[in-house]
Amino acid sequence: DKKGQVLYCFSGDKVKHLISSLKNSVDAIIVTPHWGYEYRLSPNYRQKKYARAWLEAGATAIIGAHPHVVQPWEKYITKDQRETVIIYSLGNFVSGQGSFTKRASLIFFLGLTFAKGQAWVNGVRYAPAYMTRSRYGLSLAVSSIYKSSVRRSLLPFLSRAFGYKRALKAQERVITNMECRR
Repeated sequence: DKKGQVLYCFSGDKVKHLISSLKNSVDAIIVTPHWGYEYRLSPNYRQKKYARAWLEAGATAIIGAHPHVVQPWEKYITKDQRETVIIYSLGNFVSGQGSFTKRASLIFFLGLTFAKGQAWVNGVRYAPAYMTRSRYGLSLAVSSIYKSSVRRSLLPFLSRAFGYKRALKAQERVITNMECRR
């Protein structure tokens, strides 16, 4: 990034120092790195190392992109006992790539609650998404996947990384903290 368009591109340590400098002056820090090996369904060592370092430095959540495929998420408890979230890759949201794994994606919902002077993660959910081709180019179908043949393949595929329990059903209200429903 020779033109400085991306903040600290390829410098995880600079990002960590920036998080440390900001953590006491903001409610939450969400880092959105462009990282990982393309088309790999699992995060690499560097992704795991920096995600944990950034969360320990004060970030609330890491929501990654770049591999063009969905990679897993995890809850991470920091040394100061904060519950945080890492999503290594959301997959492609809109792309012309062809294979099933490159068309599978998700819309991620991150619930945050502000209490006692800080924001904390109260839960996560996701809506399965899949790229489909139309006569007019590409279109993203989210709710209609429940009525299509791709549902049989997509939900099991995404559930390996995100679980069935957190998947939103068709027409379901978004509640990120399912454990606290009334």
